[in-house]
Amino acid sequence: MDGKSTMYIHERKASIKNFYSVIYPSLLQLESRISDVEYQKQRDLNAQKYKKDEIEKGKLCEIDAEREEECGICMETNSKVVLPDCNHLLCMKCYRDW
Repeated sequence: MDGKSTMYIHERKASIKNFYSVIYPSLLQLESRISDVEYQKQRDLNAQKYKKDEIEKGKLCEIDAEREEECGICMETNSKVVLPDCNHLLCMKCYRDW
């Protein structure tokens, strides 16, 4: 073999079409997840800033501030929490199980 493809043009087009029919939806899904991750980060930053502002203004006592960091399912205080679309804080374990 001299390194040249032995496939006909229509075979190559079909394989490229098949390739993109699989890869394109995956790329769209990946792009969506990246956007979701960035949105989640921004929402978390805004929630932290709001909570900090409220504490500084004296509107929240320390107990309320700690309670806001509790998982909505297991009620444990955890440093790694997520805020899904329902706006309930969940620890990573409960979020994965949910």
